[in-house]
Amino acid sequence: MSQSLKCHTMWEISELTICEKCYSEVIQPDMLKGVDLAKRADPTPSIFPGGFTCQLYSERMRRVWAEAAARGDIEYFRQKLSTSELAMNPHM
Repeated sequence: MSQSLKCHTMWEISELTICEKCYSEVIQPDMLKGVDLAKRADPTPSIFPGGFTCQLYSERMRRVWAEAAARGDIEYFRQKLSTSELAMNPHM
């Protein structure tokens, strides 16, 4: 959980938080390729006063992102992100 770094978000998926490093490694290259899903990410990072956890830090979630981006399927990504969140926080 980071409390001092900035993160990127996507208004369509409120639980999505992406650190600046993962944004530059994953989202930005897709954005430059014209990937629709990447264009939906907010390019301006924000500080979350309560901290955040990057949702794209793991190779598994990066693969999920790549699959969703290739499909152009935001619902697939939302579903996998939700499943990942539930696994990390079973009391949600």
